[in-house]
Amino acid sequence: MGDQITPAAGKIKNQPLVSIITPSYNQAQFLGKAILSIKEQDYPRIEHIIIDGGSTDGSLDVLEKYSDSLTWISEPDEGQSQAINKGFARASGEIIGWINSDDFYLPGAVSIAAKALTENPDIDAIYGYCAKVDENGKTTEILKSPEFDRRVIFSNPCIIYQQTVFFRKSLLDKAGLLDEKLHYAMDFDLWIRMAKVGEFKLIPEVLAAYRFTSDCKSVANSEKFWQEVDQIFRRNDELKINPVYLALHKSKLVHVVWNRLRTPSLMKLRNRLFGFWQQDKE
Repeated sequence: MGDQITPAAGKIKNQPLVSIITPSYNQAQFLGKAILSIKEQDYPRIEHIIIDGGSTDGSLDVLEKYSDSLTWISEPDEGQSQAINKGFARASGEIIGWINSDDFYLPGAVSIAAKALTENPDIDAIYGYCAKVDENGKTTEILKSPEFDRRVIFSNPCIIYQQTVFFRKSLLDKAGLLDEKLHYAMDFDLWIRMAKVGEFKLIPEVLAAYRFTSDCKSVANSEKFWQEVDQIFRRNDELKINPVYLALHKSKLVHVVWNRLRTPSLMKLRNRLFGFWQQDKE
């Protein structure tokens, strides 16, 4: 990663424990990078919990290698949402983050999040900018979310990047765990429920990297992803939904248009069409 996306670590007087949950299943190729991105953070009080779904690809060897710096279990589960909930249930930190095993944090990210939440007691969750990287970890874009505004922030499901979110345990207790019936848009659903009982704040720093490959669940199964988004919108009639999305949904063309506009040359058109924020290239 280039220096231009490395956030400056912040100093903090009172250092609350930060619990980071990583769900994983057959991600040995990327798991070590995710672990090291947490192990090498400059923040001293981190509890890293990995919930593995019974991997058979060498992931357990990776977990054994780093077992001195994390807690892990490996057992069959009912999917990613259940795995994350298992991690939430084990978390003892005042602050919680969740990073998938094919993504990773930027240096200083945990310090920045802990400092922001400690210095702003009226804020319950923070989120930041996200680096979009390819399979080899090369940055292709910097994704910049907007300032938090309930009137527009949930007009589409991809404005807040899950990789960059840190929240208070007390907020999770109020909002409830992930809906285990959702497997693709469960983070969007959780942010909406959290925003109903707490306050979010944008930290304009690149906090994490999102590995975008053809195997990503929301890419490989985009029709299922948009079906879940529709369920979430139906649960929350008060949300301001993007009108282009509504029109495409009524014609059942949402995932088709999304997929066809996935190539880099058409991404900007897709973002405008769906009402997404401006994405700055590196």
